[in-house]
Amino acid sequence: TKSLGAKYLEDNYRKVSLLYLFDTFGTNDNRNRVIDTFIHKVLKKEPIKLPKKDVIINVSHVSEVCEAIIDCINLPSKNYCIMSKNNLSLKNIAKQIMEIIGNTVEIEDLPNNIDFLSKLKEDNLPKNIFPTSNAISFNNHLKSRIDEIQSLHS
Repeated sequence: TKSLGAKYLEDNYRKVSLLYLFDTFGTNDNRNRVIDTFIHKVLKKEPIKLPKKDVIINVSHVSEVCEAIIDCINLPSKNYCIMSKNNLSLKNIAKQIMEIIGNTVEIEDLPNNIDFLSKLKEDNLPKNIFPTSNAISFNNHLKSRIDEIQSLHS
């Protein structure tokens, strides 16, 4: 549906910008994204299932993605990507969440997956418009999200 929507916009409007996003997380996001899933699993002391071969994802806090989208309004119509510097392995994210929460859970191996991010070549991506001026560290955003989810479990 994304491809159909993009084609429709390009065919019917003169000025179109397509934004390519990667993994996001943030306040009031209830889409069961990877970080939230890991937080819930660690809080419930349930195992986390991950591919045997570690997968790297690019993850951004939703506030930074929103800032980039707003900044994009004044840019020329063309394609852009919103990609942070946070290329993190799923195992490291899970371990970081365990460390912050203070619970350790088992990490179970699943059959291997394809690591799509490692196959991307940044020079083939559209111009990156990720905001760098007011970026808060991934760790601070992660702690904030953990606090929010912990309050729901209390």
